[in-house]
Amino acid sequence: MYFLKDKGCYYFPEIAPLYRTMRASDVDIDRFSFAFAGAKFDVVFAINRKPFELMFGCVGHGKCNFILTMEKGYMLSPISDEVFETLCRVLHLSYRGDRFTSYKFFQHVASKVPQKYSGHKIQPHEVAQVRNDIPDKEKIYFVRWYPHIRDNKNAKNIEKTRKLCGEKAADFCERNNISSCWSAEIADAHDYYDPWDAKL
Repeated sequence: MYFLKDKGCYYFPEIAPLYRTMRASDVDIDRFSFAFAGAKFDVVFAINRKPFELMFGCVGHGKCNFILTMEKGYMLSPISDEVFETLCRVLHLSYRGDRFTSYKFFQHVASKVPQKYSGHKIQPHEVAQVRNDIPDKEKIYFVRWYPHIRDNKNAKNIEKTRKLCGEKAADFCERNNISSCWSAEIADAHDYYDPWDAKL
């Protein structure tokens, strides 16, 4: 991993083995964790959207959740100054006192990226846990798909579907007038399945 000054982004080839095994397993989202400076981070790697996304969540510090995009060639966007300042506060580090930089942080991340797909089926609420931009954020547990065949209403939650389930699912719902249904209660949750697999 290194920073490309001319492109203003990180070259992040360490994620290539994970990406290849995800493609070989026909999955488009996985999750891994790592520890840094006493804090635990969960990372969701999603290739079901363009550009790809690496979603970082600092466990116990929701305000430190952030999303980076990855373009073709494993080009990873840098973190913003605002995110870096939040990281410094959460980790109790600074550039002046500890020589902490975002480059050091991503060097560590690169060393912790797994070499293969975890085999764990990621549920939408696991994605929601590392994002701060989810509409109706209390309702993160997937319940079902609801096709508006009889009521002639327009599909709801398309943007939420896009953020939690990916572009392909959201586009399918938009074309076929299907709403995703969510609950705030984990007891209501059902195992995720794609909308094209729903029994309409």
